[in-house]
Amino acid sequence: MPDSSIHTIYIGADHRGFDLKEQLKAWLSGLGYIVQDCGALEKDPADDFPPISFHVAQSVVADGPESLGIMICGSGAGVVVAANKVKGALATLCLDTEMAKAARHDDHINVVCVASNFQSLPEVQEIIQAVISTEPGIDERYQRRVTEIAMYERQPGN
Repeated sequence: MPDSSIHTIYIGADHRGFDLKEQLKAWLSGLGYIVQDCGALEKDPADDFPPISFHVAQSVVADGPESLGIMICGSGAGVVVAANKVKGALATLCLDTEMAKAARHDDHINVVCVASNFQSLPEVQEIIQAVISTEPGIDERYQRRVTEIAMYERQPGN
């Protein structure tokens, strides 16, 4: 098992991120992670990212803190928007390792999103390693902010 608090990784991509997803699945499995493919299961230019993003985010939220989600689309932006519609999902686009570390530590992200049109496999691997190796911060301010988000999500109509 990997030397990390993360054990299961839920991964998904639309057609633009499909090839990168397949490469990441093999790499992550080789590192010893349990990798669950949430789609797309074939490269189809007519597919849409929202249902896949929802599936990844819902799986991570249901599974808990020992899981991580990875979503891939061309720009990375659309999958962030969709994943964050799932209550309990904390998704962001990570463009480099420093951003990834800060997002995981300060904001407790549980879904990392990347852009297949702008990021290479080695860049994305480094970003994922950075997220996996960074524990969420325990300082009161980080906990308070995540709690504020969760409280907002629980309000009627949200």
